[in-house]
Formats: sequence, C-alpha cells, structure tokens
Amino acid sequence: MDQATALLAWVEYIFLKPLHYSSLQALAASLVWYAVYQRYFHPLRKFPGPFFASLTVFWRLSNILTFRQSRNDHALHKKYGPVFRDGPNSLSIADPRALEPIYGTKNELNKTPWYLIMDPDNTGEDYSVFSSRKAEQHKRLRKRIAGAYSMSSVRVYEPVIDRNINDLLARMKELKTLDVSVWVHYFAMDSSMLLCFTRSPVTSETSH
Repeated sequence: MDQATALLAWVEYIFLKPLHYSSLQALAASLVWYAVYQRYFHPLRKFPGPFFASLTVFWRLSNILTFRQSRNDHALHKKYGPVFRDGPNSLSIADPRALEPIYGTKNELNKTPWYLIMDPDNTGEDYSVFSSRKAEQHKRLRKRIAGAYSMSSVRVYEPVIDRNINDLLARMKELKTLDVSVWVHYFAMDSSMLLCFTRSPVTSETSH
C-alpha cells in the first residue's frame, strides 16, 4: 500500500466513519423522539387507535390502496368506539352527533388540503362549494345555490329520488347477487343526472 492510499484510508477512518455513525445515531434519535411525541405528547394522544396509525399516514394509505379501508374502519370502530385515531393528525368519527360540529356551516373548523384535489382546474383556487376552504368564499358560493336546497325544492326532488330507489330495489331483486358499492354509485349518478338535467343517459334500468 503506497503512502497516498494509506493517507486516504486514515482520513476515511478518522473522519468519515464517525460522521457516518453520527448521522445514523441522529436519525435513530429523531425517529425515536418522533414516535415518543406522537404517542405521548401529541394533541391526539388520548384517542385510541392502531399504533402505526399514530406514526404514519402510510397505515391508512395501505388500507385505501388494498380496498380495505371501509371494512377495517368498521372493525376498528367496534373495537375502539365512535372515535379512533387513524393517522398522525386525523381521527375517524362514526357519531351522528358530530355532523353539525364538523360539517355545519357555523363551525370554525377548516377543511384540510385534501379538498384541493377536487378543484376543477387544480389551481388551488376556491371555485366550488365542495373544495372551498375559506369561510367567506364558501359562504359566497353557497349563497348562489341555497335555493336549490330549500325545503320546497327538496320536496320537488323527492319523487325523482323515490323512483330511482324503487328502480334500484327492483334491479337488486332481479340480479339476486350484486356488488352493492357499484350499484349505489350508479344510483347516485342517476339521481344527480336526473335532478340536474331531468334525464340520465345511463340509468339503473340498464346493466350499465
């Protein structure tokens, strides 16, 4: 081994290895602290839930990608009750009493950035009532369509929805077995099209 090679080996041993180990130690310490914080100091620490759900969003993402979210959430609500922690910063709530405090128009809870994916042109602007995250903007947009959701308007819609329900039930009896989630999607599509355009190009009377 020549002197240059020996010198490089010495530099690597003296400087790089300690740096390498120090980096790993710092990373390990950070991960441990993150886990401790999420479990024992986070504002949602008092809510029960799966261990990994409190540490990473990938727990919920894996359920979504494997189409197990609805079944797992149902089972976990049976285990933990009406509220459980399903993410580092989120809760799954199955309690009708929470509808008004969370989704009511007078609450002070802001929508999460998740709703931005529903923007028509993905610019992040508040173009729709559903995706709007700003209270004043949401109020202005909601005012434009408030009449469509008045009690008198809803009464007019009821026969249309009832007819669609009867059509769906008839198809369910005829087919004996079917994928309920798919047919409920069809029902929602048909109802929306009929209410908006008075007719649906694809209806529950067909096999879609």
